[in-house]
Amino acid sequence: MARGLVVAFKTFLFFLLLPLLVPFLLVSHAWRLVASKVLIRLVPNSGRILTCRSSLSGTDGIYTWPKYSLVVVSIFEGKEPLEVITSAVSQRVVEAVDGGGRLVRPEFQQFVSSRFGFLFWAKEDQFRIEEHVRLYDGKYVEEFRGQELRPEMLMRVANELTYKPFKAGTSPWEVIILHNYRESAECPLSTVCILHAHHCLGLHKEMQMIMIISAEH
Repeated sequence: MARGLVVAFKTFLFFLLLPLLVPFLLVSHAWRLVASKVLIRLVPNSGRILTCRSSLSGTDGIYTWPKYSLVVVSIFEGKEPLEVITSAVSQRVVEAVDGGGRLVRPEFQQFVSSRFGFLFWAKEDQFRIEEHVRLYDGKYVEEFRGQELRPEMLMRVANELTYKPFKAGTSPWEVIILHNYRESAECPLSTVCILHAHHCLGLHKEMQMIMIISAEH
């Protein structure tokens, strides 16, 4: 009985507020449309407005204390120069263009900016692929220097990256490379490739491609 009354009350409240909610949603949608199509043209170096889904995750403090970061670890045998991996990621993903010569995914070279009450992509002042694909340079770099990396050490790096803020003014993704990793005494030395990215990018296929490319090289 009590549960039925609660449901009935919620239903009544919904229909009571609906006449107020609909105009609010219409105005919000109209303002979003105006901001994304008209006002943004007045701001130099601005890109597309973030999708509603990306905007929800993009409000969590990407450049201060992100809570929606993606950390994916890939391990493959051997050692490949950083320059080779960097070149492959750049050419096949970041710099990929369509038939008209436009970047397929410009977000890989853009950062998140708040304008007109919405989140937009804005072009990095000086995009450098080397800032996004690089050797590990975190807080354990001196401690690990000259050592064979083991699973427990790799776990510490992954935990570090989980809540690590992205550099302000840069696209929220990076590929971190670690060499000299050994899973166990019987395993050969391997290379570790860690993709650290924010969910607001919404480019899961491209991120998967980055990991495949890194493993291939």
